[in-house]
Amino acid sequence: MRNRIIVAVLLLTTLTYHPHAQGNRSTIKILAGERWYGSTVVNGSLMPFAAGYEFDMNGDVKGNQAAPLLLSTSGRYIWSHDPFAFKITATDIQISKVKDSLSVMTAGTTLASAFKDASTRFFPSAGKMPDQLLFAQPQYNTWIELVYNQNQDDILKYAHDIINNGFPPGVIMIDDNWAPYYGKFEFRKDRFSDPKKMMDELHALGFKVMIWVCPFISPDSEVFRSLREKKLLLLSAEIKNPNTPQQSQEPVIVNWWNGNSAVMDFTNPEAVAWYSAQLKYMHTQYGVDGFKLDAGDPEFYPAGSVSFKPASQNDHT
Repeated sequence: MRNRIIVAVLLLTTLTYHPHAQGNRSTIKILAGERWYGSTVVNGSLMPFAAGYEFDMNGDVKGNQAAPLLLSTSGRYIWSHDPFAFKITATDIQISKVKDSLSVMTAGTTLASAFKDASTRFFPSAGKMPDQLLFAQPQYNTWIELVYNQNQDDILKYAHDIINNGFPPGVIMIDDNWAPYYGKFEFRKDRFSDPKKMMDELHALGFKVMIWVCPFISPDSEVFRSLREKKLLLLSAEIKNPNTPQQSQEPVIVNWWNGNSAVMDFTNPEAVAWYSAQLKYMHTQYGVDGFKLDAGDPEFYPAGSVSFKPASQNDHT
């Protein structure tokens, strides 16, 4: 009797489902036994979503951990390149505020197969890796030790204590309040007597050093006045003088966790060039190895503000 080898090949089919749509709204029927996940990481404890759950990703991404992607246990997924709002009912998913085309696809029969197809199709890996040091060695942050009291003596003490207690060096991040004000890329002189010496000592201990940065500019400062004149800040839509509208647009002042500040307009290539030059200066002048980019959440880019290129709140992040 001849032995026969049977090879089973599992094919994941990808089908396009066309939801009932009206304008920028869509309704997707929930299948029997189907459960839905996705959108916001912070609400993972609420998944699978129950009837009554709703969320709008426009201007709110819950700490920058959200994506316009919903996944089902039946292998279906909903994707858009732009944020949208959605509500779960007992029978369907109601989607609104759709700016881009909405894709409702089927790929296999599981959450895993749905995510694999969505990621391959819409956001494939670039094949690049961050510096391996960020994975191979610990990351230490001076915020844990010093909060807003960032200063040279205590940062060096923290670093030496790490080594003296038998922990390996890795990446050390100098957090907020190392600069005299937001937008001024210099170590504040009242707390850092010799920042280059500090950096050299941290490097000698085996650390790579990152510093905290944000997109905000302290108002009524020298840097603010310069950037305002160059139109490199996000502007208010309010026209204070209708006779000279272009000259009368003032920078938006937003409230964030550290007070009130203007915001860089990174849709403007000149603003990107200016900011990049500041980071390069910190690298060449002091030997800073990298930067922790914080506070770029969409809620800090007010809806209706004026930028160099049209952009939504989410586009700015």
